[in-house]
Amino acid sequence: MTAEFDITTILTAKADQQEALQQALLHYADQSKTEEGYLAFHIGYDKSQPPRFILNERWQDHAAFLAHEKSDIFQDFASMFKRFLEKPLLSVFSVPLMED
Repeated sequence: MTAEFDITTILTAKADQQEALQQALLHYADQSKTEEGYLAFHIGYDKSQPPRFILNERWQDHAAFLAHEKSDIFQDFASMFKRFLEKPLLSVFSVPLMED
């Protein structure tokens, strides 16, 4: 059995781009839900640093995420989101240490 694949990404918006980044993230999440291998997508924000958004994506396995990276949905988002950012994003990729 292959392990589910999680991605946690932190994006810090420019002060004047917070709303624009939020809308772009919501659109990206909505579109990603249509892809094969999608399991979950959560968008939150850091209450102590409001322009900082936290994305948690879960994919069926690493192969599903790699297919997602090649999709038009991902490519369209990747080509435009950087203009909203105050600093480079941070992504952490993980798989479970243990099964439930």
